Amino acid sequence: NGLVLTDFKAAKEFTADLLKTKKGILVIPEPYRKWITVSGEVPEELTISGEESEAGTNRTEVQEAHLNPGKESCLPKLLLSPQAAVHGTDPPLESEGTAPLLPTARLQLIPPCLILGVGLKKGKTEQELLAFIRKVLQANGLLEEAIGQVASIDLKKDEPALWMAAETYGVPLRFFTAEELMQVKGEFSKSAFVHAVTGADNVCERAVIAAGAEEILVPKTAENGLTLAIGVRKMMIRF
Repeated sequence: NGLVLTDFKAAKEFTADLLKTKKGILVIPEPYRKWITVSGEVPEELTISGEESEAGTNRTEVQEAHLNPGKESCLPKLLLSPQAAVHGTDPPLESEGTAPLLPTARLQLIPPCLILGVGLKKGKTEQELLAFIRKVLQANGLLEEAIGQVASIDLKKDEPALWMAAETYGVPLRFFTAEELMQVKGEFSKSAFVHAVTGADNVCERAVIAAGAEEILVPKTAENGLTLAIGVRKMMIRF
């Protein structure tokens, strides 16, 4: 499924707890339930909390846990989300951006469902671009491991910073013509200056949707000749 596991110690602890309790909760939090879905035969030890899975999936309700919240909190939780989770009994992390706060989780698997749309002035360095990407991600509680694609306008295909950023994250880099970007439907911020220079009134937001995102999570953010928008694509997790 391409899911990323970053905490192997937590994975061992989750597995041990699951063997003890014979019951765990698979959590796909809002708003990501719209884009991350589950299919196939889910192990009977795992209950999908708050997620309607596809027909044929072995899904049971968290009846006892809902009736006894204290018991639910004791069950090991597996979180599927591109957003940073809170582990153990740590207090929730506050997000400065648009991402919601997540519940505590014993283990997190990160889906590479984020698409970055990037605009940049000529000559911007890899260090500048990566620092900007990390700043925006952190401000919105999103994880670098969740990046699945980078996109921009074809006028920037010779910018080394874009290629190095995609290589750093190990993801595809896609370019679109101004015409292709302008054909993308949706509501986007517009710049007459950018339109005059590139032929598209917006690069980063339109590139996100052109690359396959269902929705923009983080709208255009600009700083020192760099622009970034972050979108999310649909992912099917198959058991």
